Amino acid sequence: MDLSEPDVIAEALERPSGAHFVRCALQVNPHHYRGSYRNSPNEGDAASYAVSLVEKARELGIGVLAITDHNSVQDVAAFQEAASGTDITVLPGFELESTDGIHVLCIYDSGTTIAHLNRLLGEFGIRDPEPSREACGKDFTTILEMVSNQGGDCHRGTRRWVEGALQSSPRSRSGAGVEERAPLGHADSLVDWCA
Repeated sequence: MDLSEPDVIAEALERPSGAHFVRCALQVNPHHYRGSYRNSPNEGDAASYAVSLVEKARELGIGVLAITDHNSVQDVAAFQEAASGTDITVLPGFELESTDGIHVLCIYDSGTTIAHLNRLLGEFGIRDPEPSREACGKDFTTILEMVSNQGGDCHRGTRRWVEGALQSSPRSRSGAGVEERAPLGHADSLVDWCA
């Protein structure tokens, strides 16, 4: 063996063995959310709010934030900017309500541009860039298929949907095992989510 060559076995032993798990917050709401939907506005502006959420995520060891506003991606850029230069990955996306009343988080690759996300929203019939809670005009199955074809991933939007889905299954009429965690909407809820 040539001693000037790197020791391949030593290098291999220094690599991680197996999967690398990352804590994720997949339903992060933007600055306006509490004021728009809960009559309890956040202080500051969208940029300072995003910075505080990214800082809180780092404190809690969360490595991925998915920004999923209702029918809108207008605040994704604030989170991307806040996470720039940190070890936090921002996954852009949006939340849709199906014609069945099911909320679906539609999440895309971190490199997906805002312009492309707006085009994807357009495919669901969402043309207004302002957040809204209007159903998108597609049923649940169609949303899942479309997001998959767009290269995205879907996740549940609210606990109520999961509870309803579990209650409709013969194995879990009581809804037992459903996570009791609220969707993320502000820095304090990151603590609630991870506690």
